[in-house]
Amino acid sequence: MVLAVAGLSTAAMTPRVLPIGTSDLIGVWHAAPVKSSGWNDAFVFFEDGLYAFQRSQMACDARDLAQKGTWSLSNDTLKLTALYQVKLVGGFPVKASSSCTTEFMIEGGEIVTDTLQKPAVTLMMLRSFRFSAQAQKPQVMIGGRPFWKFSNDPAEYYR
Repeated sequence: MVLAVAGLSTAAMTPRVLPIGTSDLIGVWHAAPVKSSGWNDAFVFFEDGLYAFQRSQMACDARDLAQKGTWSLSNDTLKLTALYQVKLVGGFPVKASSSCTTEFMIEGGEIVTDTLQKPAVTLMMLRSFRFSAQAQKPQVMIGGRPFWKFSNDPAEYYR
């Protein structure tokens, strides 16, 4: 599969393209070119076809923390089948710390992983797969949002 990349070749004045395949997606994709006080929204794609979409660690009042399931790639379409929802249950809101991007954070509570009664399928378009010279890492648009590849190793997110 080949996706058009922003920019023109100076030689032929034709759009530069980079191929994207399943192996290109394996790893950690972050919704910002840098990581500050924590992970922003992130996709973690595993070689065995599993994925996790992790909500921003800086959204300290979030109850929905992650979605996990299977993924596949066909041409420029990413298919995500959510099988599990990770939630924060209980706890209470308090004034957020300075590393949060929200006014409140949840203190206490328990992280619970629920199996979805009916798997939720989401199709997302991949666009503009390229190497970002500014960020010095690969970048791709997933469902219309830019994500930068932070690691080829999915376990890096959990370290």
